[in-house]
Amino acid sequence: MRYGFGEFIYDPMRMLLLRNGIELDVPQRVYACLGYLIENRERVVKRDELILKVWNRDNVSDHQMAQVIRAARQVLGDDGNSQCMIRTVMGVGYHWVAEVIERAGQGPAGIQAADDPIARQPPHADEAAAAAIAQPASHSPAVPAAQETLVLADNAAAFRRVARTIDAGAPSLASPRGSVPRFKVQPVTAVAAAVLLAVLTTWQGLARLPQDLPSTPASSVPSTASDPLQPLEQALVHGQFETVRAGLLQLDDAVAESAAAQLLGIDLDIERGRWQPAARKLAIQQLRARDAADLSWQARLLTLESKLQLRSGAPKSRAITTARAAITLLQSMPESAAPALLAGAQRRLASALMANGQLDEAALNFVQARDAYLTLGEQRLATQASCGLARVWMRQGRLAEALEQIEANAATYAQLSDPVSELLARNTALRIQVELLRFPEALASSDRGMKLLELAPDSEHRFRTLRLRAMVLTALGRLREAESTLEEAAAKRLSNLEPEDERLIPALHQLASQDYQRALVSANAAFATITGDAHMSLFDGRDGALLLWVMAAQGLADQGQVLSLPSEAQRELLQQPKSTLARIAQGRWLWADGQTQAARSALRQAVSEARQHHRPLQMLLASNALMDFLRHSGDPAAAERVLAELRTHDPVRIDEVRNVWADKQFAPRLLAGAN
Repeated sequence: MRYGFGEFIYDPMRMLLLRNGIELDVPQRVYACLGYLIENRERVVKRDELILKVWNRDNVSDHQMAQVIRAARQVLGDDGNSQCMIRTVMGVGYHWVAEVIERAGQGPAGIQAADDPIARQPPHADEAAAAAIAQPASHSPAVPAAQETLVLADNAAAFRRVARTIDAGAPSLASPRGSVPRFKVQPVTAVAAAVLLAVLTTWQGLARLPQDLPSTPASSVPSTASDPLQPLEQALVHGQFETVRAGLLQLDDAVAESAAAQLLGIDLDIERGRWQPAARKLAIQQLRARDAADLSWQARLLTLESKLQLRSGAPKSRAITTARAAITLLQSMPESAAPALLAGAQRRLASALMANGQLDEAALNFVQARDAYLTLGEQRLATQASCGLARVWMRQGRLAEALEQIEANAATYAQLSDPVSELLARNTALRIQVELLRFPEALASSDRGMKLLELAPDSEHRFRTLRLRAMVLTALGRLREAESTLEEAAAKRLSNLEPEDERLIPALHQLASQDYQRALVSANAAFATITGDAHMSLFDGRDGALLLWVMAAQGLADQGQVLSLPSEAQRELLQQPKSTLARIAQGRWLWADGQTQAARSALRQAVSEARQHHRPLQMLLASNALMDFLRHSGDPAAAERVLAELRTHDPVRIDEVRNVWADKQFAPRLLAGAN
């Protein structure tokens, strides 16, 4: 079912909102809000009901809800005073009041049939393209006949207008920069393609795609001061997504249809979490690159495909396989053909290996990429590879080395006048400082990050920087500041993406504030949506989500409520913990469940593992859990021995942190043992 109202079409099956046939860029929560109101337009939707639908949790402030409604009205051009589409029912909720026309079937994103304001489209087109991208690179599906019906009109301005009407944001038949322009069409069925061709053949210049496209890939064309894509490429690096999107729309035809512009658009879609549009565009570009027999172009696309697979939650083995395929292609070329592309593919492979837990091999590829960039004189890219290496060291528990490397990288970015790259390095340093219990230093890193954000006001990195600042403020006991910072982060969010390694920060703040019910909901939602298998940080995997969920469940039980039951997936992880964090969660759960002997054993093992891995934050979390257990079990002397062992690691820092947490009356089961 599709819904038309005014000049808009809402297509829930394809997750599209169109205006005059043009796909609008709508944040995920705004889209979910609009869709739910439209589909329930026969009644007033209560505020709490809408929050659960949009956020999948109930711990959402009135300010956050108002921000989404305001954004929805802005997308529709709805005056908040007249409220011609979304009406606010004071004290109750919201009501969709605009007239809606329902139509069955689907159509191309921008083609509207004469007898139906809601166009029809062959089903599953997006899904097929996305599935093709998700497949390993060595098993590319056969090209469907419809996708072979690609057309070219060298001097047909009318065709350009029709092509853009088809889908201004759809995949492009782009050629490498400087070659003959190509025009945008969307993959259609054989019948639809035949009809389209019958109309277009009356225009001069119609022909099939040539097979002799230039072999120079977009990424190997040197940037010049007159290159209109250069500032957009830099803006993408800096997370200025709206700047890139607007800039791509303003390019002239020749540049907009080039492969360089199309690859930049694909990268932007990936960064913004628009997986299906990115998959569609990649599929089209890969067809053309194969037709051109251009190995370097194919390798660049494979590198992007690996990034898409890793970001979109496909099996990490696929991202690894695809990156290896890119490297194999590049290594088959003359040695001097594309060294920068090879270094980029190695860096992408390293990221996929790190995500898959293959840390030694990831480190090797980061080093190879770094050395190659240094040879090419690419200091900024070499520093990026060096930052990746530091993140591997962080995962390996080499925290001091990782912090030293990251701080050196941040200084390099400052010398290069690259504030956003420096910001990312400072954010990584902040995470390591938290793991090392260096909270004052982490706050200083956050302060520096906030100053750097002033140089990139529309950067998506603002959301992440504010989230991390809230984490540090929470650890320092400045809970009200942390809460307002979290609200500001939600208001400043520009894209649909929420980094997995920061989804637990709201739950951490709620636990510290002893708001156990909200913390339980937040931790449960994070556990259900986090796909990462990382185990070494409290904030970057399902094990951390599990630990915070157990803490929240314990807090509720301490208040006299019935102990919450874990889901099947949570129970499986509690029964077979594979990390220190999961082991702490297991010990706490066994304790709450009355299995005291097993709880004591699990918590002691967690303390031992944390010390072995030299993870100060985990040592503190495990030791405090064990001390709390021992004191509640009537063995304060044993608890004091655990504290003495803990203080041997860094007595001054341990005492500082424990004093701050105790001073702020943090929940005893969360961060500090009972005194």
